[in-house]
Amino acid sequence: MPAWPYSSGRPSPSSCRSQDSGNARRALVAAVVLAACAYQFHALRWDPGTWIPNRASLQGGRALVEAIRSVDGDVFLIGHGFMPTLAGKKTFAQAMWIEEVLKNDPTGARDVLEREIVSAITARRSAL
Repeated sequence: MPAWPYSSGRPSPSSCRSQDSGNARRALVAAVVLAACAYQFHALRWDPGTWIPNRASLQGGRALVEAIRSVDGDVFLIGHGFMPTLAGKKTFAQAMWIEEVLKNDPTGARDVLEREIVSAITARRSAL
């Protein structure tokens, strides 16, 4: 015989308590997640103005480009490969590319690159 004819159709007080505690737990978890997200967005803020060069930095960069331009011959500036380009000079591989090849190359290009670098330095192929 079914039990529903004998029930009042209302939930029992104990089931209400378990639903209330479940809702409270979900609300607490939601509040903690929201607080964590808010903290992370606050921590990730940054000021892009710190990356905008000031007047002295711009003048220093222009002076370096002019110094590179005044050199007769190629300039091998490994850390700032774009600077010779600004001065109208030939560009070479940058430090990060060379480092990646020297550390991680499975094709054998490492040996070729090492010989080329040693040869270029020995023969003084660049003026600076």
